[in-house]
Amino acid sequence: HESFQRPLQYAKVHVLGTIAVVQACLKFGVHRLVYISSAEVYGPGGSEDVHEDQPLRPQSPYGLAKVSAEQFIANLVAGSELSSIILRPFAVYGRGGHEAALIPTIVQQIQTGERIELNNLQPIRDYCHVQDVARAVELGLRCKSSGVEMVNIGSGQGHSVEQLARKALEVANRELPVLQRSSSDRPRLRDVDRLVASIDRARTLLGWQPRISLEVGLKELLNERIIEPSSQE
Repeated sequence: HESFQRPLQYAKVHVLGTIAVVQACLKFGVHRLVYISSAEVYGPGGSEDVHEDQPLRPQSPYGLAKVSAEQFIANLVAGSELSSIILRPFAVYGRGGHEAALIPTIVQQIQTGERIELNNLQPIRDYCHVQDVARAVELGLRCKSSGVEMVNIGSGQGHSVEQLARKALEVANRELPVLQRSSSDRPRLRDVDRLVASIDRARTLLGWQPRISLEVGLKELLNERIIEPSSQE
Protein backbone atom coordinates (compact mmCIF):
# COMPACT_ATOMS: atom_id res chain seq x y z
CA HIS A 1 0.00 0.00 0.00
CA GLU A 2 1.58 3.25 -1.17
CA SER A 3 0.43 5.22 1.89
CA PHE A 4 2.97 3.39 4.08
CA GLN A 5 5.75 4.96 2.00
CA ARG A 6 4.11 8.42 1.70
CA PRO A 7 2.06 9.06 4.87
CA LEU A 8 2.69 12.82 4.91
CA GLN A 9 1.49 13.24 1.32
CA TYR A 10 -1.63 11.20 2.04
CA ALA A 11 -2.40 13.32 5.11
CA LYS A 12 -1.99 16.54 3.13
CA VAL A 13 -4.24 15.40 0.28
CA HIS A 14 -7.02 13.71 2.24
CA VAL A 15 -7.13 15.79 5.45
CA LEU A 16 -6.06 19.28 4.44
CA GLY A 17 -7.69 18.93 1.04
CA THR A 18 -11.00 17.90 2.60
CA ILE A 19 -10.91 20.79 5.08
CA ALA A 20 -10.41 23.22 2.18
CA VAL A 21 -13.41 21.76 0.32
CA VAL A 22 -15.67 21.95 3.38
CA GLN A 23 -14.66 25.54 4.05
CA ALA A 24 -15.43 26.45 0.44
CA CYS A 25 -18.86 24.79 0.75
CA LEU A 26 -19.61 26.80 3.88
CA LYS A 27 -18.37 30.04 2.35
CA PHE A 28 -20.46 29.75 -0.81
CA GLY A 29 -23.64 28.36 0.71
CA VAL A 30 -23.47 24.81 -0.63
CA HIS A 31 -26.21 22.69 0.96
CA ARG A 32 -25.00 19.14 0.31
CA LEU A 33 -21.54 17.58 0.28
CA VAL A 34 -21.01 13.96 -0.78
CA TYR A 35 -17.61 12.81 0.44
CA ILE A 36 -15.92 9.66 -0.84
CA SER A 37 -14.25 8.00 2.13
CA SER A 38 -13.15 4.34 2.17
CA ALA A 39 -13.84 0.99 3.80
CA GLU A 40 -10.24 1.17 5.03
CA VAL A 41 -11.51 3.26 7.95
CA TYR A 42 -12.78 0.02 9.57
CA GLY A 43 -9.80 -2.29 9.88
CA PRO A 44 -10.28 -5.83 11.23
CA GLY A 45 -13.96 -6.73 11.36
CA GLY A 46 -13.99 -10.40 12.24
CA SER A 47 -16.44 -12.75 10.56
CA GLU A 48 -19.41 -10.36 10.50
CA ASP A 49 -20.35 -7.87 7.79
CA VAL A 50 -19.21 -4.35 8.59
CA HIS A 51 -21.81 -1.84 9.84
CA GLU A 52 -21.37 1.92 9.74
CA ASP A 53 -21.61 2.35 13.52
CA GLN A 54 -18.89 -0.05 14.52
CA PRO A 55 -15.58 1.30 15.91
CA LEU A 56 -13.08 2.56 13.36
CA ARG A 57 -9.66 0.90 13.44
CA PRO A 58 -7.75 1.90 10.30
CA GLN A 59 -4.70 -0.21 9.54
CA SER A 60 -2.98 2.06 7.01
CA PRO A 61 -2.03 5.74 6.80
CA TYR A 62 -4.60 6.03 3.99
CA GLY A 63 -7.37 4.69 6.24
CA LEU A 64 -6.27 6.94 9.10
CA ALA A 65 -6.32 9.98 6.80
CA LYS A 66 -9.87 9.10 5.73
CA VAL A 67 -11.00 8.79 9.37
CA SER A 68 -9.52 12.22 10.10
CA ALA A 69 -11.21 13.73 7.05
CA GLU A 70 -14.58 12.28 8.11
CA GLN A 71 -14.17 13.74 11.60
CA PHE A 72 -13.31 17.17 10.25
CA ILE A 73 -16.43 17.08 8.08
CA ALA A 74 -18.64 16.16 11.04
CA ASN A 75 -17.06 18.88 13.18
CA LEU A 76 -17.22 21.66 10.59
CA VAL A 77 -20.72 20.81 9.33
CA ALA A 78 -22.26 20.82 12.83
CA GLY A 79 -24.60 23.77 13.32
CA SER A 80 -24.43 24.88 9.68
CA GLU A 81 -26.85 24.60 6.77
CA LEU A 82 -24.46 22.20 5.05
CA SER A 83 -25.32 18.50 5.25
CA SER A 84 -23.09 15.64 4.17
CA ILE A 85 -23.33 12.06 3.01
CA ILE A 86 -20.06 10.24 3.65
CA LEU A 87 -19.80 7.21 1.37
CA ARG A 88 -17.51 4.37 2.39
CA PRO A 89 -16.91 2.36 -0.79
CA PHE A 90 -15.39 -1.08 -0.42
CA ALA A 91 -13.07 -2.54 -3.12
CA VAL A 92 -13.94 -0.38 -6.14
CA TYR A 93 -13.04 -1.67 -9.60
CA GLY A 94 -13.91 -0.96 -13.24
CA ARG A 95 -12.68 1.01 -16.21
CA GLY A 96 -10.01 3.57 -15.37
CA GLY A 97 -8.71 1.60 -12.39
CA HIS A 98 -5.08 1.88 -11.32
CA GLU A 99 -3.11 -0.59 -13.42
CA ALA A 100 -1.29 -1.90 -10.31
CA ALA A 101 -4.54 -2.63 -8.42
CA LEU A 102 -5.61 -6.22 -7.82
CA ILE A 103 -8.26 -6.76 -10.51
CA PRO A 104 -6.32 -5.04 -13.34
CA THR A 105 -3.29 -7.11 -12.30
CA ILE A 106 -5.32 -10.32 -12.53
CA VAL A 107 -6.76 -9.28 -15.91
CA GLN A 108 -3.32 -8.43 -17.28
CA GLN A 109 -1.86 -11.75 -16.12
CA ILE A 110 -4.75 -13.72 -17.61
CA GLN A 111 -4.33 -11.97 -20.95
CA THR A 112 -0.55 -12.08 -21.23
CA GLY A 113 0.89 -14.60 -18.77
CA GLU A 114 1.16 -18.28 -18.07
CA ARG A 115 0.13 -18.01 -14.43
CA ILE A 116 -1.50 -15.67 -11.92
CA GLU A 117 0.89 -14.63 -9.16
CA LEU A 118 -0.37 -12.35 -6.36
CA ASN A 119 0.87 -11.08 -3.00
CA ASN A 120 -1.68 -12.71 -0.70
CA LEU A 121 -4.48 -15.09 -1.70
CA GLN A 122 -6.33 -15.14 1.63
CA PRO A 123 -7.88 -11.68 2.30
CA ILE A 124 -11.63 -11.51 1.69
CA ARG A 125 -12.95 -8.31 0.15
CA ASP A 126 -16.22 -6.89 -1.13
CA TYR A 127 -15.85 -5.81 -4.78
CA CYS A 128 -18.09 -2.98 -5.99
CA HIS A 129 -18.24 -1.70 -9.58
CA VAL A 130 -17.33 1.95 -10.13
CA GLN A 131 -20.64 2.61 -11.93
CA ASP A 132 -22.54 1.50 -8.83
CA VAL A 133 -20.38 3.86 -6.75
CA ALA A 134 -21.12 6.73 -9.15
CA ARG A 135 -24.85 6.05 -8.83
CA ALA A 136 -24.50 6.17 -5.03
CA VAL A 137 -22.93 9.64 -5.35
CA GLU A 138 -25.89 10.83 -7.44
CA LEU A 139 -28.38 9.43 -4.93
CA GLY A 140 -26.41 10.97 -2.08
CA LEU A 141 -26.75 14.40 -3.68
CA ARG A 142 -30.53 13.93 -3.93
CA CYS A 143 -30.98 12.51 -0.44
CA LYS A 144 -33.06 14.66 1.93
CA SER A 145 -31.21 13.73 5.14
CA SER A 146 -29.73 16.40 7.42
CA GLY A 147 -26.50 16.49 9.37
CA VAL A 148 -23.87 13.89 8.51
CA GLU A 149 -24.60 10.29 7.51
CA MET A 150 -22.05 7.52 6.90
CA VAL A 151 -23.06 4.95 4.29
CA ASN A 152 -21.33 1.75 3.15
CA ILE A 153 -21.22 1.11 -0.58
CA GLY A 154 -20.43 -2.49 -1.52
CA SER A 155 -21.92 -5.65 -2.95
CA GLY A 156 -22.59 -7.28 0.42
CA GLN A 157 -20.67 -10.36 -0.79
CA GLY A 158 -17.12 -11.40 0.04
CA HIS A 159 -14.55 -13.14 -2.16
CA SER A 160 -11.02 -14.12 -1.23
CA VAL A 161 -8.24 -13.02 -3.57
CA GLU A 162 -7.90 -16.61 -4.74
CA GLN A 163 -11.66 -16.90 -5.37
CA LEU A 164 -11.53 -13.63 -7.32
CA ALA A 165 -8.69 -14.87 -9.51
CA ARG A 166 -10.44 -18.17 -10.20
CA LYS A 167 -13.69 -16.39 -11.01
CA ALA A 168 -11.83 -14.19 -13.50
CA LEU A 169 -10.28 -17.30 -15.06
CA GLU A 170 -13.73 -18.85 -15.34
CA VAL A 171 -15.12 -15.74 -17.02
CA ALA A 172 -12.14 -15.71 -19.41
CA ASN A 173 -12.50 -19.44 -20.06
CA ARG A 174 -8.83 -20.01 -19.21
CA GLU A 175 -6.97 -22.41 -16.94
CA LEU A 176 -3.86 -21.03 -15.23
CA PRO A 177 -2.19 -21.80 -11.90
CA VAL A 178 -2.92 -19.27 -9.12
CA LEU A 179 0.18 -18.71 -6.97
CA GLN A 180 1.09 -16.57 -3.95
CA ARG A 181 4.27 -14.50 -3.75
CA SER A 182 6.35 -14.43 -0.58
CA SER A 183 6.22 -10.62 -0.37
CA SER A 184 3.34 -8.26 0.43
CA ASP A 185 2.53 -4.61 -0.31
CA ARG A 186 1.92 -3.76 3.34
CA PRO A 187 3.26 -4.87 6.75
CA ARG A 188 1.84 -8.33 7.54
CA LEU A 189 0.51 -7.21 10.93
CA ARG A 190 -1.57 -4.54 9.14
CA ASP A 191 -3.37 -7.01 6.87
CA VAL A 192 -7.17 -7.15 7.27
CA ASP A 193 -8.41 -10.69 6.73
CA ARG A 194 -12.04 -9.91 5.94
CA LEU A 195 -13.82 -6.70 4.93
CA VAL A 196 -17.38 -7.13 3.64
CA ALA A 197 -20.09 -4.45 3.74
CA SER A 198 -23.48 -4.42 5.34
CA ILE A 199 -25.45 -2.34 2.85
CA ASP A 200 -28.77 -2.05 4.70
CA ARG A 201 -28.30 1.69 5.30
CA ALA A 202 -27.55 2.35 1.63
CA ARG A 203 -30.82 0.64 0.73
CA THR A 204 -32.95 2.47 3.30
CA LEU A 205 -31.35 5.94 3.22
CA LEU A 206 -30.35 6.26 -0.44
CA GLY A 207 -32.58 3.69 -2.12
CA TRP A 208 -29.37 2.20 -3.52
CA GLN A 209 -28.29 -1.34 -4.19
CA PRO A 210 -25.62 -2.79 -6.49
CA ARG A 211 -26.66 -3.56 -10.06
CA ILE A 212 -23.46 -4.83 -11.68
CA SER A 213 -22.40 -8.32 -10.63
CA LEU A 214 -18.76 -9.28 -10.22
CA GLU A 215 -19.04 -11.63 -13.20
CA VAL A 216 -20.35 -8.85 -15.46
CA GLY A 217 -17.72 -6.40 -14.25
CA LEU A 218 -14.89 -8.87 -14.79
CA LYS A 219 -16.17 -9.73 -18.26
CA GLU A 220 -16.18 -6.03 -19.17
CA LEU A 221 -12.52 -5.64 -18.18
CA LEU A 222 -11.41 -8.91 -19.73
CA ASN A 223 -13.07 -8.01 -23.05
CA GLU A 224 -12.00 -4.39 -23.25
CA ARG A 225 -9.35 -3.77 -20.61
CA ILE A 226 -9.45 0.00 -20.59
CA ILE A 227 -7.01 0.68 -17.75
CA GLU A 228 -5.73 4.18 -17.14
CA PRO A 229 -3.06 5.11 -14.58
CA SER A 230 -4.59 6.91 -11.61
CA SER A 231 -4.11 7.24 -7.85
CA GLN A 232 -6.07 7.01 -4.60
CA GLU A 233 -5.06 10.60 -4.08
